Amino acid sequence: MGEGRDISIRNYPFDTTKKRSDFPKKQEHCCQLQKLQIEDVVTDVSPGSADQKQMVAVFKLDDKTYSVPIGSVQAANYQIYSDEIFYIQDPRELYKHWPVETWQAIENHEVKPGMNELRGRFCDWDGCAAVLDG
Repeated sequence: MGEGRDISIRNYPFDTTKKRSDFPKKQEHCCQLQKLQIEDVVTDVSPGSADQKQMVAVFKLDDKTYSVPIGSVQAANYQIYSDEIFYIQDPRELYKHWPVETWQAIENHEVKPGMNELRGRFCDWDGCAAVLDG
């Protein structure tokens, strides 16, 4: 794991043999902003919807396989929202022009006067903010 601040990754255990997520067993891992290697993207059942499927990204964390929903499929219509969940580029690289004090405040979850909305959201992130690797 890379160094960084704690984030919450909402995910589900994934059975690699059945290629199915265990949706009733939602888990949240609090971990540092880190790189994730997505191993596969598959369609899966969508809890509560017979005519829609979930698109899930499959990855390993602490030697266990998990999935995280990244979109949905209904008929031939795909809705992908992975760009709202993952960063393609490491935010520390993407925003390397931010002052050291800003990154220290982010790591301490402290919103400081003068921070813009983006920097403030980094201080109190409640979603999955992982960096895709590869």
